[in-house]
Amino acid sequence: VQGTSRWSVVAVMALVLAGAVGCASDDRFNVQNARAHVERLASGGSRWTRNEANERARAYVIESLQLYGYDVRVQEVDVPWRETGFTTRVANVIATRPGAQRDAVALVAHYDSVAWGPGAGDDGIGTAVALEAARVLAARPSPRHSLMVLITDGEE
Repeated sequence: VQGTSRWSVVAVMALVLAGAVGCASDDRFNVQNARAHVERLASGGSRWTRNEANERARAYVIESLQLYGYDVRVQEVDVPWRETGFTTRVANVIATRPGAQRDAVALVAHYDSVAWGPGAGDDGIGTAVALEAARVLAARPSPRHSLMVLITDGEE
């Protein structure tokens, strides 16, 4: 949203989701689950690309999505950072679950964080929301659309 800070958008999304959850049944978005994801992702420290906390976060994302019934693969690719002249290898998590139609609903966030922060807001919240939404959507007995969850690395 032009002219709106990222934090404002995240706050509005959180309020909308919190208001929409109602009861905490298995087929509804559960704020406590999302909070647990944020805490797990941020507890290991900064998750900049290719460090140990980043690798643990990726493993957690993969395990969660597999638990929810998604087919998960990791796309590793070298990405140049033109401003610095460096190239780094990133590992994007791509999870899919077929639906009745090939049209897909996609959930996208990134699991890495800046080096100077624990990454709860960058982008632990987005990853947590994507994981919890992926759980809810996967719980539907016969989804209309295919589902894709793309949790990227190396966003910075």
